[in-house]
Amino acid sequence: MRKLIFLFLLSSSFLSAQITTVQTHSDVVIQTKPGSGQTNYSGWGEFPSSDKTYSKVIATLTFECAPGLRCGEWDYLNYIFLGKRRGDKKDSLGWEIMRFITPYGFYWHSSDNWKHGWKFDVTDFGPLFHDSIEIIYRHTGYEKRDDRGWKINLSFELTEGKPERDILSINHLVQKSMNYTSQQTFADAYAGDTLKILPNSDVSTIKVLQTGHGAVQPNNCGEFCAKKRFIKINGESVNTQTVWRDDCGENSLFPQAGTWIYDRAGWCPGDIVYEDNFDAKVRKDTIQFIDFDMENYTAEKNGSNYRFTAYHIEKGPKNFQRDLAITDIISPSDWYKHKRYNPSCGLAKIEVRNQGKDTVRAVDVNFGFNGNKDQKHWIWQNIAPGETAVLDIPIENVPSNTSSFDVEITKVNDIPSDDNITNNTMSSPLNSQFPSMHEETIIIFFKTNNAPTENSYRFFDAAGRIVYERKGFTEAQTIYRDTFKFYNGCFQFEFDDRGPALPSFPLNEDGLGWWANTTDGNGIIQFRKGSTGFLDKNFAVDFGTKFNYFFTVGHTLNTSSIKTLKTKVYPNPAKDEILVEYPSTAKTINVFNSKGQQVLSQSIDLNRDHAILKIDHLPNGIYAVEVNGEGANSTHKVIVMH
Repeated sequence: MRKLIFLFLLSSSFLSAQITTVQTHSDVVIQTKPGSGQTNYSGWGEFPSSDKTYSKVIATLTFECAPGLRCGEWDYLNYIFLGKRRGDKKDSLGWEIMRFITPYGFYWHSSDNWKHGWKFDVTDFGPLFHDSIEIIYRHTGYEKRDDRGWKINLSFELTEGKPERDILSINHLVQKSMNYTSQQTFADAYAGDTLKILPNSDVSTIKVLQTGHGAVQPNNCGEFCAKKRFIKINGESVNTQTVWRDDCGENSLFPQAGTWIYDRAGWCPGDIVYEDNFDAKVRKDTIQFIDFDMENYTAEKNGSNYRFTAYHIEKGPKNFQRDLAITDIISPSDWYKHKRYNPSCGLAKIEVRNQGKDTVRAVDVNFGFNGNKDQKHWIWQNIAPGETAVLDIPIENVPSNTSSFDVEITKVNDIPSDDNITNNTMSSPLNSQFPSMHEETIIIFFKTNNAPTENSYRFFDAAGRIVYERKGFTEAQTIYRDTFKFYNGCFQFEFDDRGPALPSFPLNEDGLGWWANTTDGNGIIQFRKGSTGFLDKNFAVDFGTKFNYFFTVGHTLNTSSIKTLKTKVYPNPAKDEILVEYPSTAKTINVFNSKGQQVLSQSIDLNRDHAILKIDHLPNGIYAVEVNGEGANSTHKVIVMH
C-alpha cells in the first residue's frame, strides 16, 4: 500500500471557474499485441501547478476506427494509469484510475466516420493532477493487427475551485487480478491493510473498481454471475454490493456486433467501468483494518477471476453549507451517452448533485440557447445532502442555428446563487438537430416476433404524462394496428422489451430482432401516416431494452421554419391568472391540458394589447397556451401550481 497525504491552503470560494484542458493522447492508434496480450501507450500532460485545487476533474475518451482499418472486434479490457511524475514528484505511481471495455466493433470501418465517447469523473484523484504527469493507456487483447484497430483521444478537464470535501490522503490498497475459484482464493489474494486515520479526517471514501472475467461452472463465473462483495472495517462488514451490471441492454452504444446486451459482472461492452464508492464514518486518529470479502462460492475448475483495484481516500468536512452542482445535461444534448434520449423536446433534463450540508428545497434556474440564459424557471424538489436528482425544465421553441443549450442555477432555497458558484453553470453543445414533425393522426404498425409478451409501448406528452398505452400482446408473428390522434405539441414514443420472456429462451431486453436469439425471430415497428397509411418512420429492431423517439405534431421546434406571433405569457409558473401579451394580428387564445383537451378559449380585444386569463379553477399541471393569428401562431407551455 502506498499513501499520499496532501496539505491545503484554506481560501474562500472562487468567484469564477477557471477551466484547464490537458490532452495526453491525440489521435493515437491502439492495437492488440497477441504475443503478450497487452500494449501500453504513454502520453504526457502538463497540468496546473500544485498550488491549484480542483472542484471537478473530468476525463474524456473518444474512440474511432483507425485510419484505413476496421474497428477492433472484441470486448477487451482497457486501463488508464497514472505513471511517472516530474517536478517535485519523480516517482512512478502506476495507479489505475479508470477502466474501460472496448465495444464489439465488427460493423464499423474508418470510412464510416463512426465515433463514440465516454466521460469519467476522477475528481477524487484531483490532488494528483499537477505538473508533468505520464498517463499510460493500456489496451489488452489477442486479435490480429493487420486489418483492425482503434484511434483514441484522451483529455482531462480540470475546474479550479474547492471540491465538495478536501482530499486529505489517498491510500492505494490493492491492484491485481484476484482468483475466484472460491471465497478463500479471493481472500488469499489480498491480506488487507492497517491504516492510521488522520486527526482532521471526517469521512473515508472506499473506492473499488471490480470486474469479473472467465466463464466457469457453476453459473459461468466470474463474467456472467452476480456475486456479493463485502467491505470490512476492523473485521465488521460495513457495506454489501453485488458486482453486476443489469443495464447492458440500455447501452448508449447500440447496436454492437457481439453479445452486447448480456449483463455482466460489473461491466458492459463498449462502456466505462463505474466505480463503487462507499463513504465510511471514521473515528479520527484511530487505527482501522480495511479488507474485502466475496460471497461464498466454489468453482468446478480454475479460470474465474476479478480484476480488482481499491483505494481508501480520507476527506475533510464539507466545504459549503449550500452547494447545488450541475453535473450533467441529459437533454437537449449531443453527447454520446444521451443519444437514446435525443434529439428531444418538451422537457430539458438537468442532473444536479447536492454537495452542501443543507437540504435543497427549491431551485431557480435561468436557461436558454446560444449563450443566452433569458428564460426562467423554478422547481420545488427536496434533495438531501449527497443525493443526485434530475430537474425537468419545460422548453418551448428552439432558435434556428442552435449551437448550445445553456443553464444556470440562480437561487437555492430562495437565496441568490449558493456558496459555490463554480459549478452553477453548464452548456450542452448542440448541432441543430430537432425532433421530426408528424401528422396529427399516427398509425402504429406493429408486427410481433415470437416473444410478444415482452413488448409494450407508450406515448408521453411534454409534461411526461402517459397519453396512450398498449400492452398485453400475446399473439406471435401478428400484425397490430392502432390509430392515435394527437394535438399540437411535443411527444415521446417509448417501445419496451422488458416483459416476460419465453421459457424456451429466457432472455428479454434484446429488442425485436437480434442475431444471437433466433428463437425470438424478428418483428416490425413503424409509424404510418394517418392520411394515407403510407410508411412514415421505420424503427430499427436491434435496440436492446427499449428505445425512445421524440416528435412534434403541428409544428417543428425550430422557430426559423414556422411563422410565429410575438407573444409573451407570464408568470410561469402561475397560480390564479396568466397575462398574455399579443400583437394586433392576433385573433384567439386557447388553452389545452396535457391530454390535448381545450379548457379555455378567449377572443382577442383589439382595443388592448393583452388579456388576463383566470386559471384558479384549473388543476395543477402543464398547459399549452396557444395564440392564433393571421397565418401565424405561438404556443407557450405554462405550469399551473396553486
